[in-house]
Amino acid sequence: MTQIDFARRSGVSQSYLSAIEHGRNEVGAVVLLAIGREFDKSLEWLLTGEK
Repeated sequence: MTQIDFARRSGVSQSYLSAIEHGRNEVGAVVLLAIGREFDKSLEWLLTGEK
């Protein structure tokens, strides 16, 4: 999956996602929830990598 595909599926722009990856922005709760719903991942997993 490309960064553009991931951003589109998550409901954010590619530039916003890139800024998060490079530490220029922090991901917000709304985006985390959208990612979790789209990819069937818990917030705990998204934040810590653990179940």
